Amino acid sequence: MFKVVLFKELNVRSGQTPLRFKVRDDVAGELVFDPGLMVDAASMMAFAQDGSVKPGAKFDAGLKKEIDRYKLVLGEVFLDLLQGGGKIDEDSLKMAVQERLALQENPCARGTSVVERFRSYLEEQKSTGRFSEKMYRESYTLSRKLERFLVIKEMVGLLPEEMTLELVVEYEKFCIDEYLYAYNPKYEHLYPRDYVNNRWWPKKKLQEEPLRKVLIHFHTFWNDLVLYGEIEKSPYEGYVSWMQPKKYKNYVEVMNEPLSITRDEFMKVVSTPVPESMSETKDAFVLQCCLGCRGEDFKQMSLMNIRISEEGIPYIYYVHKAVRKCARNEFKYDIEVPMVKIAFDIALRRKFNFYFGSYSASYNRRIKELLRFCGITREVVVYNSRTGESESLPICEVLSQGHLHQTHMDIIRELECLRGLRGDFNLGARAMVKMKDMPIEEHFKLLNSAFNQRPYRVDHNLNIIEGAPCLPYDPLVYKEQPEKLFGRRTNPYVISELVPMPSVEGKTLERVEVKYGHTLQTPRKLLVLGSQVGDYLATLEDEHRQQVYYGMMLLKILSDFNVTFVNYCKEAIYELRTSLRGYGYSTYFYLNGDSIVLLYACQSEMWRRRKILNDITHIREQRWKHVLGEVEAEDFDGVLDNLYGERGSTKREVYEMRACCSYVSQALRQARLDAGLMQEDIFSKWGHRADCGNLHQAENGIRVLPYKYLERLLEALGLKAIIVRPGLDGWNAISRKRCLEDMLIEIGEPGRGYVKKGRK
Repeated sequence: MFKVVLFKELNVRSGQTPLRFKVRDDVAGELVFDPGLMVDAASMMAFAQDGSVKPGAKFDAGLKKEIDRYKLVLGEVFLDLLQGGGKIDEDSLKMAVQERLALQENPCARGTSVVERFRSYLEEQKSTGRFSEKMYRESYTLSRKLERFLVIKEMVGLLPEEMTLELVVEYEKFCIDEYLYAYNPKYEHLYPRDYVNNRWWPKKKLQEEPLRKVLIHFHTFWNDLVLYGEIEKSPYEGYVSWMQPKKYKNYVEVMNEPLSITRDEFMKVVSTPVPESMSETKDAFVLQCCLGCRGEDFKQMSLMNIRISEEGIPYIYYVHKAVRKCARNEFKYDIEVPMVKIAFDIALRRKFNFYFGSYSASYNRRIKELLRFCGITREVVVYNSRTGESESLPICEVLSQGHLHQTHMDIIRELECLRGLRGDFNLGARAMVKMKDMPIEEHFKLLNSAFNQRPYRVDHNLNIIEGAPCLPYDPLVYKEQPEKLFGRRTNPYVISELVPMPSVEGKTLERVEVKYGHTLQTPRKLLVLGSQVGDYLATLEDEHRQQVYYGMMLLKILSDFNVTFVNYCKEAIYELRTSLRGYGYSTYFYLNGDSIVLLYACQSEMWRRRKILNDITHIREQRWKHVLGEVEAEDFDGVLDNLYGERGSTKREVYEMRACCSYVSQALRQARLDAGLMQEDIFSKWGHRADCGNLHQAENGIRVLPYKYLERLLEALGLKAIIVRPGLDGWNAISRKRCLEDMLIEIGEPGRGYVKKGRK
């Protein structure tokens, strides 16, 4: 063990004496180090041999600083020499101490350029842990830009003390507009034209806001140089930012305006089908609302947070950390929240693997897009802290993940007509802890009532043992279908609704809107109750019977029955309406789970002029007999499979496309008749003859009408069409890869297809 002490001469009490130190070690012996400094002998009397100040003695503060400095350096240097294993004597010790002191006084060698000094600074910050890997990469990219900037300015080797405020501003503007220099052949040596290095070129103008965040590291670099004493002042002194800062919007709820969605709005979000691109956002939003946790807790959750109670109720357990700023105290709250069925399904399906970036901005932006897509546009009055004024805005533009905890509490209190209670006791972590004191069975019932969910039970392996099973997929997520199929054919569709939309002179209106429903994993089953439906359809002509079968095929694969050819009667009974050449046919059915049960079929002339059948007593009685199990239904899918092929075959796809065309023509023909127009009246508006191409085929059901022709027809009728496509997963798989002509040849109908010129 070594020790560093003062080397004092006891007989010298006045005048000047040298400041010397001794390093005592069992191996190296005693080594004397003389830094060459002369100090007052009277001042040295105040210090003990170990360099500490004697009790009650007056001492020189400057001398004390020098003694501590040399003692520290001697200890570090001697330890390095011992670990190095080399020869240790007074000369080697003195040389090593002088090098260490020179490095401390000037850590950067004289004459180092600003680029080299900036890069060494980045290495120091990274090695000490002050810079993360991402910050280091961003700042090192900034150093490359600085190097190219100095080359272009012909100032290579610029020293840090030579950097001026004007150069700093020019450098910032260079970073934004560097793409202009990259395309200039004059600087080809800085921006290589080969394929590999071309990827790193700046291709467009850099946005100011991302650059502002990176330039903070460059600004800190100059402040640290001043702190180190390498330069006298920073070039940023007197700097006035010329970049326009991003205007952040911070909205705060005002009195009597709870900044949260209501229970009905939440259920609308849950029941709205969304595309695959929004499915992750929807699941995260619904799960966080059901759990009521804050963003920082939600990001750290996993399946390990799920616990099971003795009653078989799953609940989330987590520890919420809260910091009281005024007292700077940290509080920890143990929170337990039962999981309603929809939250449990999402947790098992997603396993809490949600990623929206490192910051909350991306998640907040996606929440706004989700609410806007679901139609949550109720206006609320909020206070804008940036402008200092109250504004009336749609709630979809205001809500963020910071308000989801409030949404959870407001949905619960909406049952008691207490929505909007605020304050830490009613809304903070203590409110969640207070609900923990409630028996978990009562808490579970309360959440089920608030979020409109049914109770269930699970075992300790998270298997549902009571209640609806957990689906491995979300049926309310759909895949967007293309407008065109193989060969530029229009993807078949049916009309969900025709909405009045008068023409506006000089403006082109969007008269076709595509609507998606939930996804069907398998087609619905088709059953028939009794023999009445089959016997009646057998009496029809082949063409008329085929039209009714077309409607049945569509019922099996449509997401829902909100279409023009299906009418809801009452008591869960629907009517399939089919028309052909002035005759109308009604087929009554009801939906039993995933099965369509046919109840009754009848004919009525000109069904468009008659009212819906009001007396359906006998139909209702048949339905209840089947529900109670008094009569059995027979399979009717075999009839369609024998006529049109099995599901997934080429023949079945061809006939499903014809079914779509048939019922689109039925809706358009009915709309024209309701408007009191003839076909000639519509065609004459554009100066065409009555049998012109696609417009004439619209009411004949010969082919799928492209959007542009459908829009022209709707414009003449003053309508807007909301169209839907079958929601069966994988529908039209063959049509997306093969042309219609080849499909017709395969099923033995080559004459029905369109033959290209020059092809036999």
